[in-house]
Amino acid sequence: MVYKGASVQAGGFQVSLRFQSMRVTGKGVIVQNQDGQSESQGRGVRVRLLKEDAGTNDRSRVPLLVGVVAALVVIVGVAVWGAAEVRFSRSKAEFDKAVAAKQITAALTLAEPLKAKYPAAALFVEDQGKAAAAQADMEATRDAARVAGAETDAKEVWNKAQATADLARTTYLDCNFVNSTELCEEARTGFLQAEQDAFTALAAKQAAAAAAAQAAVAKTTAGKAGATKTVAAKAGTAAPAKAGTVVPAKVETAVPAAGKYTIKKGDTLWELSRKYGLTVDEIKKLNNLKSDKLQVGQVLVLGTATGKATAQP
Repeated sequence: MVYKGASVQAGGFQVSLRFQSMRVTGKGVIVQNQDGQSESQGRGVRVRLLKEDAGTNDRSRVPLLVGVVAALVVIVGVAVWGAAEVRFSRSKAEFDKAVAAKQITAALTLAEPLKAKYPAAALFVEDQGKAAAAQADMEATRDAARVAGAETDAKEVWNKAQATADLARTTYLDCNFVNSTELCEEARTGFLQAEQDAFTALAAKQAAAAAAAQAAVAKTTAGKAGATKTVAAKAGTAAPAKAGTVVPAKVETAVPAAGKYTIKKGDTLWELSRKYGLTVDEIKKLNNLKSDKLQVGQVLVLGTATGKATAQP
């Protein structure tokens, strides 16, 4: 089959090829029919090869086919580019709509493929990341302050920081990530201060408890010492003698001038040692006694040169 030309259409462009010539227009879709007349077509890509008049040289077919391929490449590239631009425009519009509606999750999903070409989407993703990180740090600091007892021991500072944290959260949900980041940092600083105040209060409580415990121990010790003194004083105080009771007194027993004592019935060395303040061994040594046996009428030396010995009752 011999052809005299081709007409190619894609999107809003129309390319007509006649032998080695090519014409591109953008006024809609026009496809050349076999009679050389124009007709309107719908969207898509259409290629129509037109029959050549009989007798035309077949050598014209080679450049014709090359031209058709080149035209197809150009048209496909333009179509792909156009489709990408259409998708970008639609995604951009949807992203802006999601941001206006404060739909953070949807806006982030739409921003990811747009951020390379759309600065607003890239900035949205960056600011949201900073705000989310600041909020996470603030919440971790708040948890640590709560564990330290800041809710009760540093109540004033805690309440102020909590109010700032609530405002930061509201600002974040409004997609105002820059202000949310600043408020989260302020709240984080407040919670850190509350935590330190709680630790200080705890240390003061512990110190007071330790001081109270020491005072209690000292009081108990002093009480025991006083009781011991009282018992000792009572133990050293002689009980008053009952009426009619004779209290024995020390008796000085007269000993002969030579300090000698005559044994009587019932006397023993042990009793004599108690009466005269001597030991049994001393009595035996003074009198050259070999045993403890005494005989009635036996004379023992028990006194000193003074001739007196103190006898115990």
